[in-house]
Amino acid sequence: MRGAAEKLVGRGFEAFNVRCDSTMPAGAPTCHFSIWRTKAGEENAWTAYSRELEDKALGGPATAP
Repeated sequence: MRGAAEKLVGRGFEAFNVRCDSTMPAGAPTCHFSIWRTKAGEENAWTAYSRELEDKALGGPATAP
């Protein structure tokens, strides 16, 4: 994410979203990521994906105390 920000910010991608489409650890021959301009009100896909991975690792959706 940091590398993408360094390359994209200032080139019309002031706010961008990233999605992981495939990964080698999941069996794909290569990793593939999609990057696009964020629309107003759009949830950050990378944050949502990270939350999903965290929930999976912890055995279900995280709940607030």
